[in-house]
Amino acid sequence: MSVLGALEKIDAHLFTGPYFRLDADNKKASQTFETAARARKMYPRAVVVGNVRPGVVAVDVDLDDDDAAEAILYQLRTWCEDYAAWHTTRRSGGGTGRWHFIAIPPAGQAVQLEELANALRDRSGYSGTDVDVRSTLRLLSSPHRKTGVIQALEDCPHELLAGLPRTVHPVVRRKSRPTTAVPAPDTDATLTRAQWAAFRSSPKLATRSHTEFEICRRLKGHGASPEAVWNALMTARSRSDIGHAKERNYAWFLINMWRKIRLVPASKEQRKGGRRRPADGYDWAAWALPMSANVRRLWSVWDGRHARTVEHVAIIAADRIGRSSDGRAPLPLRDLMEDTGRDIKTISAALRSLVDVGLLERVSRFSYSADVSSASDVYALGKAYVAPQSLTPTPRSYTPRSALWLALGSSALSLLLTTLHAGTSLSLRTLASASHYSSTPLSTRQRKLITGLLTELAQRNVLVQDGSDAWRNSTKGAAVQPRAGLRMLAAIRIRIEHERAAFRALVESQRECWNETWMVQKEAALEVMKRRRRQRQIQWWESLSAEERQLRQRIWKDHWSNASVAERQARKEHLKKQRPTTTDWELAA
Repeated sequence: MSVLGALEKIDAHLFTGPYFRLDADNKKASQTFETAARARKMYPRAVVVGNVRPGVVAVDVDLDDDDAAEAILYQLRTWCEDYAAWHTTRRSGGGTGRWHFIAIPPAGQAVQLEELANALRDRSGYSGTDVDVRSTLRLLSSPHRKTGVIQALEDCPHELLAGLPRTVHPVVRRKSRPTTAVPAPDTDATLTRAQWAAFRSSPKLATRSHTEFEICRRLKGHGASPEAVWNALMTARSRSDIGHAKERNYAWFLINMWRKIRLVPASKEQRKGGRRRPADGYDWAAWALPMSANVRRLWSVWDGRHARTVEHVAIIAADRIGRSSDGRAPLPLRDLMEDTGRDIKTISAALRSLVDVGLLERVSRFSYSADVSSASDVYALGKAYVAPQSLTPTPRSYTPRSALWLALGSSALSLLLTTLHAGTSLSLRTLASASHYSSTPLSTRQRKLITGLLTELAQRNVLVQDGSDAWRNSTKGAAVQPRAGLRMLAAIRIRIEHERAAFRALVESQRECWNETWMVQKEAALEVMKRRRRQRQIQWWESLSAEERQLRQRIWKDHWSNASVAERQARKEHLKKQRPTTTDWELAA
């Protein structure tokens, strides 16, 4: 039995109808099929998807990071080994960190394995699309829609087929509540000015669905209605990184996105990991303030402007690393460029400075891979980083990635961090000194610059002015995002999109050139090998006696005379492949 035949038999055990196919845009075709064979017969090269049989558990891991994906798969494999459950994994074909995991647990244990997958997802802070327990999945014998290649399993298909359990025990579930009808959205509902600002400033995440979920979470926290959010997702032209919900409908959006967002009142606080955590808003005490304190402990080695830029890059890097499951995270320069608004060379210099002082450690370097869009240097916190003992949660409506800092710069962010560290009112001179303005006293230009930044932050509900020469952090009201910052963010995103598209095109063209060069070098190496082998054959033949040669010639003539036409043709083809293209074998090295 061929490998493909084994995969088809395994598919028949794992999946059931109705089957459907995916088109080139990864959308479900309307036509369904009772059997997978029928679908393959009508569309030989189509991507066929089947329904996972009751009792079979299928998990789609989509993390864009092999190390993070392996951490999830290791736990799932360990569970299957403990319960002696049949299981296998394969790459889903979409890039690094993307896998399909399929298992057949013992009777009554399928729900437990699903709960484990969901617990691993929640514990690591991933979304429902990052680690997804699927009810439908592409068949093991079906090719990927982009590459047209059938992904190989981590195990031998024939061994998997032989080890399949004879029966699959269905999952016993409680009856679900009856679903209510979804009302049609109000077409006149729109977002407010502040909500539109939150919509535009929401960061771009790994997938479109993850990005849209984060946008909905932010807007729900700002009091937006589901109808207004739906209309924004349908009509917005400033975000080219969304469109997942638009491919579905309003009912799908309401059930699978909006109703799954749970907001806790800001007055309540939860305990997690032995530390109090704010229920709403970005907690600056989680990673931003600890990394800022570490930078300020060492930033006397840099001049003021570079030090403040290093601080901005450092707190965003610490936030990315801190949110990862394994203490390391990729830091693409263009992602940091979108987060900070700084030039890519400035960001690169800031990262080098952080590595030099030991606050960050580069654990792996960028390398050209199959998916260059997700490849970047990976960093972890360095040995010089000192974790704080305890910090009071500091939730705020703005983040280190807000468009506010794109318009005002790292100087304004350093002034804010100074007020957060102090917790009390500070004079203009104290603020300037703690924010690495080295001139004493301040020059007229510096005083005018700092006063302007403080006034702007007060107008944006970030700071509060106490008297004529004292400032403190504000805890009331949401920060107002400036239009200039939002325009800069949109321009940066467009620029990054064009640069990455050009880079991918260049790498693809170079890869084609590399493949062509490699094929030429391969043919040349094979030719050298054929020449040397033919030379050894001639030398061996000349070393035989005349009687031995005649005997061997007679045996091969008899063999040729008794061979069929097909056998003779196969022999000719074999000799043609083994012989060099030229006859100057004596000149071969």
